[in-house]
Amino acid sequence: MDMKVLQNLSYGLYTIGTLKYGRKVGCVVNTVFQVSADPALICISMNKDNFTHDCIKEEGRFSVSILSEDTDPAIIRAFGFQSSEKNDKYDGFKYDYVDKMPVMVQDISGYLICEVVSFTDAATHSLILAKVTNSGFVGKHKPMTYDYYHKVIKGKAPKNAPTYVEEVEKEEAPKAEGKVSYYCDVCGYVYEGDITKEPDDYKCPLCHMDKSHFVKVEEEPVEENVSYYCDVCGYVYEGDITKEPDDYVCPLCGVDKSHFIKSDEKSAAKEEVKKEEPKAEDVGVSYYCDVCGYVYEGDITKEPDDYVCPLCAVDKSHFIKVEKEEAEAVKEEEAPKAEDVGVSYYCDVCGYVYEGDITKEPDDYECPLCHVDKSHFIKQ
Repeated sequence: MDMKVLQNLSYGLYTIGTLKYGRKVGCVVNTVFQVSADPALICISMNKDNFTHDCIKEEGRFSVSILSEDTDPAIIRAFGFQSSEKNDKYDGFKYDYVDKMPVMVQDISGYLICEVVSFTDAATHSLILAKVTNSGFVGKHKPMTYDYYHKVIKGKAPKNAPTYVEEVEKEEAPKAEGKVSYYCDVCGYVYEGDITKEPDDYKCPLCHMDKSHFVKVEEEPVEENVSYYCDVCGYVYEGDITKEPDDYVCPLCGVDKSHFIKSDEKSAAKEEVKKEEPKAEDVGVSYYCDVCGYVYEGDITKEPDDYVCPLCAVDKSHFIKVEKEEAEAVKEEEAPKAEDVGVSYYCDVCGYVYEGDITKEPDDYECPLCHVDKSHFIKQ
């Protein structure tokens, strides 16, 4: 069973207030709903472990403050992540008394004063049915939904919430940005600096948990001037290509990420190639692709059957052996004319360099790398 489906049910966010021997207490709940119109009855769900739960049972009355999108997140942390048994959760916030019940009035959408009708056992929680005896609006604020709380405020569900799912709440620790900091794994409060230097009795200022609940924010190492090059066409990717999705392909020749080599490994790769001396029988042996003209130096028959031309991607069957005498004859025939010596053009799309006078190529000539036409070549 996938418990995450339950996260799609709709909820709001509310502070519940009541009294304990005349002292104001309260907590946060996310489940309050109307069940009857006349008389107006509502039902709330509250964890039995909440100190406020037993206080409502004794007092028989409570208030509901409907939190809004403008509500200070500190109110949610104070009411949701610490106990009223030892803390005055209202301290520092704007509240009032309505019909002798404490009501949080700071940036709320409205309030209800309720009289308990019954308690119904619901496993870890109690369903408290209550009659609404008074109500009122406080400002024009949009009620906060539980979805808004999670996605916009980035709030977490306390362990006493009926919607708490442990595996969902384990999110990645926030990333540091060049400084040491710690975050509270209960309420998310961030401590800037080295918390280990605080005294042993230090507590989170929001939820009052001790130092053991603070986790160091690990700084992600940032590599500067990182780049990768495509070992097929030479295209350079500036940045960390490992962060690209698996289906990323080279924008020039279309090969996948596996063909990209980190730039600082390029020279090492070249050195390794230099160490590999060609075998005697392969010296002077070469093949050329009859589609794009790419020249393979060595014996292409030793390549695997699925080898393809690194430029135009045709298979091995398109490679023709160039005999030594034939190659020398070709070289003589293709010797550059005096006026063409030193002349070259570069492709303004992929950077491919054409040695010689490209204007003498036919009109349908295309760049062997990115396949754009002659109009993209600029004389150097």
